[in-house]
Amino acid sequence: MGVSPTTTSQNVGEKLIWIAIYSLCSSSMLVVNKLAVAAIPLPTVVSGAQLVSSAIVPLLMQLCGYSVIGKMTYARSLPYVVYTTMFAAGLFANMKALLLTNVGAVIAARCCLPLIVSVIEYFFMGRSWPNKRSMVSLVRVRCWCCSFSLDFSSPQSSVLSVVDTHLFSVSSETTLLH
Repeated sequence: MGVSPTTTSQNVGEKLIWIAIYSLCSSSMLVVNKLAVAAIPLPTVVSGAQLVSSAIVPLLMQLCGYSVIGKMTYARSLPYVVYTTMFAAGLFANMKALLLTNVGAVIAARCCLPLIVSVIEYFFMGRSWPNKRSMVSLVRVRCWCCSFSLDFSSPQSSVLSVVDTHLFSVSSETTLLH
């Protein structure tokens, strides 16, 4: 008994809609964050305001009767502390990168994440390399990102180190904690 073509096409259509919604939210947040750090050139203040508001929402939902926060024990909370620390470092590096460069450079850097994740998974998690076709695609994306980055007139080393920090924290967060 197989899956009907109608069901499969509905699943694909639904997935494409969710991918489009995620892409729209992600790209609009980059632009909003760029505008925020341009208006308030303090990435920690902007990130802090976002983190505080993100913490307040579940607390308010809990007060309204929704069960969104489970009982926290030490064993359960320790991974959250590690993850939150890595997330905050990535968020800070992202804001700093947006402050020091443009949205295009941050997007170009993020395009390299699948290649970085593949390397981390191979060396630290014992997984295999992507197949040849995927690896060629990942390397081509990396080459285009490098050529995009070369268009900037001699980027400062501080900009590159912030972008590298952002990439490291996000790729580590993606592979090691998921």
